Amino acid sequence: MSIKGNKFAEKWTEETVLEMLEKMISFIEVRKAYAIVTVLSEFKLYPQWWSEMTNKFKGNKRVSEAIRRTEACIESNIIKDTMSGDARSATFSIFLLKNKFGYKDKTETDHTSGGNPLQAIININKPKK
Repeated sequence: MSIKGNKFAEKWTEETVLEMLEKMISFIEVRKAYAIVTVLSEFKLYPQWWSEMTNKFKGNKRVSEAIRRTEACIESNIIKDTMSGDARSATFSIFLLKNKFGYKDKTETDHTSGGNPLQAIININKPKK
């Protein structure tokens, strides 16, 4: 008999993941955590767990929303503490927001036409006499 496909042996089900995420959210709110790795460490989980659960429950609306809520709590802590001056380093807060949450401090303009480089059309006429 193969263990493969045995759902009874599976530790991380939808319910157990949701329970863990709720615990993590509480921890994040109380301790003002800035990084998911800090939270995972507190619960004796490894960084790979986060990506595994994100992938495993990609199509599961409840788990996906709980994961986004967990990340939003961390993002909120960074922003609140930076804005209030409680963050240890505004520079590091900016680094986290840019690298983990996709923030940008500049805009980029695409100077192409349909993905192709713009071509300058120069009309050179001979001067009239």
